[in-house]
Amino acid sequence: QKSLKRFFCKHTEHKEMIPKTSFTSPMHPLLQKQDSLYLEAIELLQKILFPALADFGDAIVGGSYVYKLLSYADIDIDIVSDTVSDQTYNELCNKILSLEEVVEFKTLNRADRPVTSPRPKGYWLSPKIQFGNNVWNIDIWFQKPEWYTGNTLLYKDALQAISDEKRIVIL
Repeated sequence: QKSLKRFFCKHTEHKEMIPKTSFTSPMHPLLQKQDSLYLEAIELLQKILFPALADFGDAIVGGSYVYKLLSYADIDIDIVSDTVSDQTYNELCNKILSLEEVVEFKTLNRADRPVTSPRPKGYWLSPKIQFGNNVWNIDIWFQKPEWYTGNTLLYKDALQAISDEKRIVIL
């Protein structure tokens, strides 16, 4: 069975690193699954999520997507904006609910609560989106700059540099 060999090119609109693929040598099934999920995530971000979120602030994608360690369909996004308020939160909820691909939706206002757990201060939105071959779990934190922790990017440098052998162990 042929597999993906990773090459990257710069995507200009969203500044994402997008793999170009060529089929050469066999690849471990966990890496195949990760690469398949990653390619589908890129498409979901570009076609649905980035356009829907563009008016609400800077969308920062983190977590397993950035680490290229997707073992299931899950994307973490922080939206950071000076305009965060109950009103813009309601507008963001309405925008996400208007997407035809949304099959489930949860949200929680943590903006008025003291931060007592690893969860950040802000508004949490969690749509499930049917896209491609998966139902994607999306975790969105809508935050003011002073609330933003960057925790979804905490291990970015270390995990992006690991070998495929270590990636397989983690997956």
